[in-house]
Amino acid sequence: MKLTLLALALLLPSSAWALCDDWTPLNTAMEATFVTLVVADWGQTKEFVAKGYAEQNPFLGSHPSQQRIDTLIPLAIAGQVALACWLPAPWRDFLQALSIAVESTAVRGNLSLGFAGRF
Repeated sequence: MKLTLLALALLLPSSAWALCDDWTPLNTAMEATFVTLVVADWGQTKEFVAKGYAEQNPFLGSHPSQQRIDTLIPLAIAGQVALACWLPAPWRDFLQALSIAVESTAVRGNLSLGFAGRF
């Protein structure tokens, strides 16, 4: 089940990009970076929640179940990809850059606490 969820999270955005108008190679690179960071954060979240630590993401709640994590994070990836696809170029670039900044901060913070992100 875990590998299926991971595969869907990685493959869904790559197929969605084909449907986007005015999509550049930079948009593809930024979206791939975003998805990679979210998948890393996903693994870290599963790891520290399993150890009893509180989650800071208000959408997940402070102590989400593994099922909630495995449902909402792929939905968040799909939602961000859909929004990036829908937005015109300057706004898309801003969304992607902001998404990367938020996720890289989360991943870096989790790594500093010792959470590598194992599924």
